[in-house]
Amino acid sequence: MKEIATNYSEAIQTIKDVILKSRYRAAVLANRELLSLSYGIGKYISENSRTGFWGTGAIETISEKLQQELPGLRGFSAGNLKKMRTFYEEWQGIEGEDFINRSLLMNEFEIQDFTKDSDFPLQHFLQLGFTHHSEIIYNEKSREGRLFYIQKCASEFWSVEKLKYHLKSKLFEK
Repeated sequence: MKEIATNYSEAIQTIKDVILKSRYRAAVLANRELLSLSYGIGKYISENSRTGFWGTGAIETISEKLQQELPGLRGFSAGNLKKMRTFYEEWQGIEGEDFINRSLLMNEFEIQDFTKDSDFPLQHFLQLGFTHHSEIIYNEKSREGRLFYIQKCASEFWSVEKLKYHLKSKLFEK
């Protein structure tokens, strides 16, 4: 931040820039934590539901019990728990064993160093919310298409609605 401002306009712009950058960093950190949570829950559900330990209706029961034990908890419906499982299953094999899980623990500098040597847009991946990821997974089956939409969402700040529009119009194929 500049030490001395020559006028109020410059001071306001400097302070505004710092506030916006701070808000953006806070959102990215919160996003990363929520993605980590979703990935971890997805892994747990996948490992238990796909191996036959849990019977039919287990995810629905777990969701109901979570709602009872943590009143007001949002985002853990049976449908969302299944989306978390899919999120884990779709990304678990990327770039080696448990790549996403390790990546969620990287700091900003490690991510920048990593992305220089990889075609996986980790920085963009971590900028998107879980809803964006779910829409991409359910509507684009190819890895190239998914990476395309991840990069577009992150670099052009697409809302979920704009992403849905572009997925429906098959922008990647054009």
